[in-house]
Amino acid sequence: GWSTYRASTCNDCHVAPIFTNNAFGVNGVRPVFEDRGRADFSGTEFERGAFRMGSLRNLGNRDRFMHTGGLETIDDVFDFYAHRNGQEPFPENLDFRIRNPIEFSPEDEEIIKHFITTALTDPRVTNEEFPFDRPKLYSESDEPNPAVIEQGTAGTEGFTPAMIAVTPPNIGNLGFKIGVDFALGGAQAWVAISQSPPTGGKVAQDELIGPIELNGMSAGEGYGTLIYPIDEDALDGQTIYMQWVIADPAAADGFARSPIARVTPFCSVIGACEPQCVADINGDGSVNFNDISFFLNAFGKQEPAADIDGNGVVDYFDISGFINAYAAGCP
Repeated sequence: GWSTYRASTCNDCHVAPIFTNNAFGVNGVRPVFEDRGRADFSGTEFERGAFRMGSLRNLGNRDRFMHTGGLETIDDVFDFYAHRNGQEPFPENLDFRIRNPIEFSPEDEEIIKHFITTALTDPRVTNEEFPFDRPKLYSESDEPNPAVIEQGTAGTEGFTPAMIAVTPPNIGNLGFKIGVDFALGGAQAWVAISQSPPTGGKVAQDELIGPIELNGMSAGEGYGTLIYPIDEDALDGQTIYMQWVIADPAAADGFARSPIARVTPFCSVIGACEPQCVADINGDGSVNFNDISFFLNAFGKQEPAADIDGNGVVDYFDISGFINAYAAGCP
């Protein structure tokens, strides 16, 4: 595979060891007038439509190709450069190396495809293992926090206001926010907040923030946002419930309600969760080698104690967080 690839035209631009020459070129995958690419940065008309050459490394993990993501399979890519099966580059300012079709024998094409999609794929990237691990996305959470629970109550034209709650409620997050959508446009809204579990689909109004005038003009078009800082006085693990209440004359009692957000503030490296010192991970009152040993043991077992940044995942970022905390020591 490597020998066949190295003798191919692909190797002119996708050069080992990183399988790109890092140069800018026009591959014609999109009309120049739709996106002038580097020309809008450099001011050079010669570079209109030019983009940096992508690397082929880990291409086997992808389900979209080219800088636009417009091609869905590796077969589409080879069809594009061969000008076949309805695929053909747009001609304006096209790189001279791909003006003519780039074609291979069927055998060589399969060998090159196999080489690109397998030999250049690092299994650590595929499996998201160190050093290519990452925090989980909110959409990947087993137990979202905030979690949207229970159903809301509808208002005008049957629209039920939607609760938007996706910001992590870590202590010290002054930008924590919730939103509402699909409500009555232009209506006044409040957010009910309570530490008591909801009853009958309603959150007790222990704290009522508002009124907030919603954006939008008509039924189902109302939307708005409330910023609710999770300051350092919040208690780790203490759950609060939040619900949008919208004045709507068509609702059963004159108020449409969103589903309820269950929010559980948690400690993180940006929040002061007294009295714990992050570096003193074993809690013996001193920072020393025993804390390093304790952390490494917890990290190896993927235990919650090693989740230094409090995002629910034990990964490289926790190593970095612990090293920084250890270096800083404790007061």
